[in-house]
Amino acid sequence: MKKKKIILPISAAAAVVLALFIVTEPEICGNGAAEGIVLSGRVIIPSLFPFTVCVLFLMKSGALGILNFADSFTRRLFGISAQNFSAMLFSFIGGYPTGAKLLNESVRQRKISPENAGVLLCCCVNAGPAFVILAVGSSTLGSRKAGYILLAAHIISALILSFLMRFFIKKENTISQNAHMQISISDNFVSSVSDAAASVMTVCAYVILFSVISSYIDKLSENISFLRYISPLLEVTNGVQNMRNIPAISFLLGFAGISIWCQVISVGSLIKFNFPLFAAARILHGLLSSGICMLLLKFFRITLSVSAGISFKANYGGTALTVSMASMLILLIISLFRKKDTGNLLNDIV
Repeated sequence: MKKKKIILPISAAAAVVLALFIVTEPEICGNGAAEGIVLSGRVIIPSLFPFTVCVLFLMKSGALGILNFADSFTRRLFGISAQNFSAMLFSFIGGYPTGAKLLNESVRQRKISPENAGVLLCCCVNAGPAFVILAVGSSTLGSRKAGYILLAAHIISALILSFLMRFFIKKENTISQNAHMQISISDNFVSSVSDAAASVMTVCAYVILFSVISSYIDKLSENISFLRYISPLLEVTNGVQNMRNIPAISFLLGFAGISIWCQVISVGSLIKFNFPLFAAARILHGLLSSGICMLLLKFFRITLSVSAGISFKANYGGTALTVSMASMLILLIISLFRKKDTGNLLNDIV
């Protein structure tokens, strides 16, 4: 109760300050929002939406049950069942919100308690290969080799963190492992697309909002120099765009950024969120990633000739912005549209 009394006035004051900035400097807001929309269309939607659909489809179909053969191994090493380990496994591939989405679904199906899901969530906030290798490595740093190093460091540190988190997992005796209820392929497909669209729209909304906030912070940093170090910690996609130090980028990928934290909390609405443990895990993940990244660079004697990468600025009349807005509009329609199952796959899709 005391925390709420403290957080409420602080958050309200922050909202008032941001509103005043928007009123007095609207062009900064417009440019920041436009850059967020372009980032959503060029990075977030292409790398996240298709894979999220696939993962949710597999999850709801019960196909992930094939991992049960590794149950004894995952329980000994990570303190969790193979089914719950699949959430962490797919978070390595699907990107930041995927793990939270799968854990939230596991809580809904009573395969894990909300408390243990909160602990496991600390290990499931991971960047996907598409984002690390393509968006960060090839696009931002101009080196796919750098992307592979970053991804390897990110996964190794996440596995170490997963092993450490096992000591916070509580033994569950009351959770019922209900048999998966079979649903039709058309139902599963429509539901997976709709849920994935809703999740991606949430992610894009946070990216746009924090792009605006970062724009104002960058403006203030012209007079208050230390603020330039805060901006990269807010939103990882924007943060890595202007950075060329590979170990520092590795830290940001593990830390994930406040925007990703908000997305994870939003997607994992059924998860009991342990904020001190989660924040400590994010910092530790970042530090481990950065340290392992430096070791890998030295061990393999890789000298990365990092170019300036590909940078872009939003253009209100540009094709990229038009395509990005159209893509987000399509996702919004899918996420809001609900239709009764007809039993026919083509009819359900149309």
